[in-house]
Amino acid sequence: MAVNQSISSASFTCMKNSGFSTAFIRAYMPIADGMVDSNFVQNVYNALGLGTEVYAIPQAAGIKTAAQQFDEIYSCIKQSQIILHNIQVTSPIHWYWNVLGEGETGRTAADFSDFRSFAAFINPIIKTYARATRICGTSVDQIVYPQSYGLFSANSTDQNDKMIIVGSIQIPYS
Repeated sequence: MAVNQSISSASFTCMKNSGFSTAFIRAYMPIADGMVDSNFVQNVYNALGLGTEVYAIPQAAGIKTAAQQFDEIYSCIKQSQIILHNIQVTSPIHWYWNVLGEGETGRTAADFSDFRSFAAFINPIIKTYARATRICGTSVDQIVYPQSYGLFSANSTDQNDKMIIVGSIQIPYS
């Protein structure tokens, strides 16, 4: 599921108990000149026990460079005792999603049967199949990705210093 709002640890636990295995948490949002999502760090900590992936939506129209925006994310992560293996930098206009609207009535199949290749993308990587659905009292987007991408040790803790590890999904980009 993708989250872009504050979610309690109880809600994340409920989602895990409901069969969800991974939370995609927004770290950066394209508001004003771009900014770190104020809910990002707490959501990472609250999602402990789920696989946790991090995504950023940069502000292309602002005055900050891409490097400045990434540095803001990186500084936040370092200060928060989080180990980041991977971050998905994305733009909603380029997302592969197929929904018929928001909520339960807009849901499509949680598979890739509707994927059409384009440009260099010959295989699907990830898909939003339901938007703004209520799960455990929280509005989230529902996402599917091939299990072969090898989500491992996501949102575990480093044994030496107990830092939270995020961004461990192994997505092939070639």
